[in-house]
Amino acid sequence: MRKIALGLLIATSLQPAHGATALEKNTARMAAMSAGDFRNAVAIQDDSVETVAVITTKSAYKSKGEADTWMMAGIDKQTGRTVYQLVGFTRYIGGWRFYSRGTYARPSGPVSGQLRTQRRVDNCYVSCQFEETVSIDIPETTLREIAADPRMWRMRFQGQGAVWDDAMNPAEVAALLETVDSYRRSRF
Repeated sequence: MRKIALGLLIATSLQPAHGATALEKNTARMAAMSAGDFRNAVAIQDDSVETVAVITTKSAYKSKGEADTWMMAGIDKQTGRTVYQLVGFTRYIGGWRFYSRGTYARPSGPVSGQLRTQRRVDNCYVSCQFEETVSIDIPETTLREIAADPRMWRMRFQGQGAVWDDAMNPAEVAALLETVDSYRRSRF
């Protein structure tokens, strides 16, 4: 009887509180952030020996768990041409998940595409720790639609049998766009 009670205690303690998943908890914390919180956390990486300025929301919100997503913009300093990317990072134990496909929601329907992926393996003392950084380009017009939509922006990354769902506050996207617009106005 003690073993059953202990097993039940362990099993129930591993369940998310009030039935909420980790994604739901992260989404609730992120949704509570203001547009100002995101604006204050946008970083500009620009120096005189680089041809591209990088603007990122990487520090704007750190999810609690094995994965995180953020926005990044690369601005060609000669032409002003800007490439926008949704970037995700995940760390896990087990075998490679080989994330290769990304899908993101838009007000007019989901869009799917091939991911660029960087992989790294580390700490193989007992079992290996795997890391994958993925990115997908997103058109500026789509980001402006997302920034104007009050609903959390959903995305999904898929690999070999693995599915990673995430969400982002549209205020984070808006903060990136505002910073890019300001940067471009000051230089072009």
